[in-house]
Amino acid sequence: MTETGSASGFRKWIAFGTGVGIEIDGESLRASVVRVRPSGARTVAQHTIANFRETPASEWGAELTTFLAAAGAAGRALMIVLPPADVISRNIAMAGVQKREMAAALAFEMDALAPYGDQEGASGWMLVGDSSALAAITRAETVAHYTGLFAEAGLPVAGFSTSAAVLYASRHIFDPGSREFLALDARETETRIYGESAHVPAYWASVELPPERAVALSRAQMRLSSPEALAEPATLEAGALAAAAAAASACPWLSSSLNLLPSAQRATRSPWMFAPTVALLAMTVLAAIALAGFRHFESERLLGSLNAEIQKAQPAARRATEAERARLAAIARVDQIKSYRDRTRKGLDVLKETTRLIAPPAWANQVDILRNTVNVAGESAAADGLLKVFDASPLFRASEFTSPLSRATTPGMDLFRLRAEREGPAK
Repeated sequence: MTETGSASGFRKWIAFGTGVGIEIDGESLRASVVRVRPSGARTVAQHTIANFRETPASEWGAELTTFLAAAGAAGRALMIVLPPADVISRNIAMAGVQKREMAAALAFEMDALAPYGDQEGASGWMLVGDSSALAAITRAETVAHYTGLFAEAGLPVAGFSTSAAVLYASRHIFDPGSREFLALDARETETRIYGESAHVPAYWASVELPPERAVALSRAQMRLSSPEALAEPATLEAGALAAAAAAASACPWLSSSLNLLPSAQRATRSPWMFAPTVALLAMTVLAAIALAGFRHFESERLLGSLNAEIQKAQPAARRATEAERARLAAIARVDQIKSYRDRTRKGLDVLKETTRLIAPPAWANQVDILRNTVNVAGESAAADGLLKVFDASPLFRASEFTSPLSRATTPGMDLFRLRAEREGPAK
């Protein structure tokens, strides 16, 4: 890794940091210092220590310390890539499993993944793709051995990871999306291959096969289909794993990470690594305050404009309200006049009908027309039949005498007083 494409959008402004990666490659240690900026990730310096297993840790530790100081990375904690032979890793499909439940679900997978029997293992996992996890496990004694070795060398260790994990993390610092990819490291005794596909998000293979055979087998296992992935594979140059580990550790907030070192044993890193996050948080807070102030200002301005328009419209609104009230009052008066007119007409109908029912020689000397009843008093030669006569009329019902019949002074005539209900409510 010498340089990558630049970040875009929001991720660009938090792509800031420096990381140190170490690859344990057989008898050699390959170290890389990578600086990540919004313009991209660049390998600042690389260094190789040969035969580190046969050299006292204090000697190569001093050599690495000098190298890191010259590269501007003094005191940085190391992200170390363990040899592929010391680690077992698998892609595990996690479709339908929520993120908060992945750790518990992967615990069962780890038990099946470990072939160490009663020996204790150290494990870790990271999200890869949309619904997959890359899980890895190694012997706890392997982690303890390298932890003690680097402690003897006087170098702080941030963690231990795997080849596939650091390559995946470094490739997705700037672009969280996934695309098909294949890279090759052909050696004398083995062929190492890294790839990404929809079927296998983070693929790693180290096989004792010729490069052509290893590439064909890997493409089949990954189910590659894009023209770019089916073309000549990219080359994993010497130190690529160290550079990938350095890039991933420089901006851990931009990519997933797989760390086999227990959290209690991880070295703390320089507080300056949090400077971009603090700066971004401060910018976010300031932007939120500015936005809130702008919204308040806009609200006040809009409220003032609305109040001014309301003041302008109030005279017309009052006139409209008064006109509506006058209209409703006029309608009420018209209805009242109409009601009185209807009452007069119906009262005349009642009087006319009463006159018809009390035909001569009978006569009425009193007719009281009320809202719901009519009271009639007079003289009639057939007074006892008046109730039937009134009930037969369409204007009256439930007629009754209000006092007993009595003899009138006129021969053959009876005095009567009756009351009858008017049919239907009087309007």
